[in-house]
Amino acid sequence: MTDLGIPPGRRHAAAADINNHGQIVGSTSAEFAQAVMWDRGSVIELGMLPGGTSCAAHAINDRAQIV
Repeated sequence: MTDLGIPPGRRHAAAADINNHGQIVGSTSAEFAQAVMWDRGSVIELGMLPGGTSCAAHAINDRAQIV
């Protein structure tokens, strides 16, 4: 088990998928959830689609395309 860390200012995050390059995606768990990606020791908030109030990343392929 590895502690992936959480984005600054967030309390919780959960991983959902990992690709063959070790890139991991998931989301923070809060009222305004954000999609996140863990890559080479960094945690990156992926942002939100225009007009959105929350988002989550559920899958990542080996080309780093995220759903």
